[in-house]
Amino acid sequence: MSLFEVVIIHEECEKDDRTYDEEFVFGPKMVMAGDEQKAAMETVLSLDADVAAKLDRRRMKVLVRPF
Repeated sequence: MSLFEVVIIHEECEKDDRTYDEEFVFGPKMVMAGDEQKAAMETVLSLDADVAAKLDRRRMKVLVRPF
């Protein structure tokens, strides 16, 4: 197992009549996993219900990097 740092961002957000290319949503979170894909899945599945309800999964980008 390896240690990964994971963040979640939204792409092309609109807020207060302004358009942003990306908006930081969650993280960084440190995750122990076998590979980057498992680290991303573990992070998405472990989100709080209130945070997950605010996310549009079509615009969600999960960024993972080895630590």
